[in-house]
Amino acid sequence: MERGGYLMGRRSEYRRSKRINRILNIAIIIVTVLILFLGGNLAVNWFSSDQAAVDEQESSSGQSGDGQTIEEGDEEGSTAANDDGDSDNDASEEENNEDENSSEENDEEEQTEDEETEETEGDTVPTQQENPSPNDFTRGSQNWNEMESALYLATGLNESNSTLMWLGNGGSTTSARGVLLDNNTGTYYDVHLQWEDNVGWTVVSSSESATDPR
Repeated sequence: MERGGYLMGRRSEYRRSKRINRILNIAIIIVTVLILFLGGNLAVNWFSSDQAAVDEQESSSGQSGDGQTIEEGDEEGSTAANDDGDSDNDASEEENNEDENSSEENDEEEQTEDEETEETEGDTVPTQQENPSPNDFTRGSQNWNEMESALYLATGLNESNSTLMWLGNGGSTTSARGVLLDNNTGTYYDVHLQWEDNVGWTVVSSSESATDPR
């Protein structure tokens, strides 16, 4: 009886030990699963955080780069605008200078023409007519030849480098008007003459024109 009770006690202890081991194994498995689960979550969160930080850094770099590009573009645009403004100013100054030079040249030419006109006004071709007939406009007559000489005197031209376009009455019996064409320049000269008794034909005025003034 004592032996049988001993065996039953051993079996009961064995079963209890086996049950405890099973519980411990299950607990170990559960703990291991929890550790793996938590570790995986931590790893995923860590990776996600690092990736987000990298993306944010790249995004910040990209925005900074874009901002710099825009600023460079603005600077280039500003530089181009300044260059255009300088070019316009230079062109305007050149035009003003050209206008001033042209105006000065025109003034000089007009002054020269006025001086030449003043020099010729009052010049007289002494007459050789014994019986003056200032109203005679017969070509080849003495009066005609003296009027032609007065035209050449007033313009500085001569028969070889000019063409007599017209010679006729100047509005009275003692006045005449002639038009000469400079064959070299194409300039027309409109000359007015006045007869002075016992003197001859005197130059009253002489003007230039690009077209026939008649």
